[in-house]
Amino acid sequence: MLLSSAMLCRAADVSGRLMVGGYIADEQINLPTALAGRNDVETLSSRAFLKISDWGFSKDEFIADLRDKNDFFGNVDKENLSLTPKNDFQVHQLSFLIPNDIGFTRVGRFSVNEAGAVTDGGEIGYKINNSMETAIFGGFNPWVPGQKYYVFNGNAQDFGAYFVYQPRPTSWDRSIYFSNAVVTEKVGSETDRTYWFESLIYQWNQQSRIIFLSYLDFVPSTYLQNGSFHWQQGLSENWSISSNLLSVDVIEYVRIQSLRSLLPASPYHEENQNLRYNFGPLFWSEFRFTSGQRLADGLNRTEYRLVTDYGDFKSHKWDVNFQLGYSIDFQSIDTFIKSGVAYYSRKWEFSLDEEVRNAAYSDGTYHPVTTEASIARSFQNDFFMTLSGQYILDERVKIMAGFFELTYRFGHSALAPIRDSAPVRGML
Repeated sequence: MLLSSAMLCRAADVSGRLMVGGYIADEQINLPTALAGRNDVETLSSRAFLKISDWGFSKDEFIADLRDKNDFFGNVDKENLSLTPKNDFQVHQLSFLIPNDIGFTRVGRFSVNEAGAVTDGGEIGYKINNSMETAIFGGFNPWVPGQKYYVFNGNAQDFGAYFVYQPRPTSWDRSIYFSNAVVTEKVGSETDRTYWFESLIYQWNQQSRIIFLSYLDFVPSTYLQNGSFHWQQGLSENWSISSNLLSVDVIEYVRIQSLRSLLPASPYHEENQNLRYNFGPLFWSEFRFTSGQRLADGLNRTEYRLVTDYGDFKSHKWDVNFQLGYSIDFQSIDTFIKSGVAYYSRKWEFSLDEEVRNAAYSDGTYHPVTTEASIARSFQNDFFMTLSGQYILDERVKIMAGFFELTYRFGHSALAPIRDSAPVRGML
């Protein structure tokens, strides 16, 4: 009896992490146009993540993910013609999961990764067998177009259903994951968006895999809002090929746009073809061809790049990368050279990359130089620090950017050592 009481009172599994980070960018644009001037960025962010699970005999799970961002140039003060600080607090996730023998129930604010959605509401899942699962979800939509973070929107709803197929892998190099979903988003009584979501990861050997993700919208019109496709195929022990397709909307384009770019955001399509030869386990060379188009103005981009990476240097702790390229980059014709070196150990990471370009525009030729450096350190497997910086300089712009992050992890999910050998750099 005493043993049973002790087991019932077993403490829950508590883990989480606390993070604080900042990003600073000093941008100076020297152009005889309205774009001339300064475009500085200064933000400070923090995050608190908590997970409580295994409450005695119960497998219930509680997750809280709270985030805060202070943008020191976030608001326009029209009266004083200045920028004032803006603080955004976000409840990114606050949910409670109750699993059972045939499925699960979840309530709160949570991401529905199997459907590419997020909701303030509930979800009910049913386990068909060991490989298949289905669920329905619905509630208020905390993220509608135009928002930068999650907030409660009482006049916006979303709901949907998904199906997941994920059998147990038969070997370490063979696996499959597939999910598809239909989701509807409403604002007031009007249907704002209906889309079909698909995600597929299939690997049939160590060198061959397919990764696919898409959002196919039907309302207000039928089009591919965002999508990506990656296919890699081993041809022999040394040769392999890969192909990548990418389609993004304006929001996603901002995230991948170069810091040097002065073009406005636009929906964008891109394809990438690669041919790789492996000289050894961590020594390879790859030829890459990339072609892309901006849909807003029809500007095109074409690039040819040769990459060589040598990672088997000094006990696998060093990695050296060298690249040569030529591109028609929307508004310029570029030739460039890039090199990088990285060091990895159980406690330290360090990398340094340098790129030099010759960019010929209709109004002249510019010579941008980009330097990027980062350093990371783990302390006692609980603390983790990252510092990185970027410096870009040419005849038109000068950009200095820096980022730092401090992380503390607690509970059973303590921070593991960084790594004890150099990873393979490049695309998946």
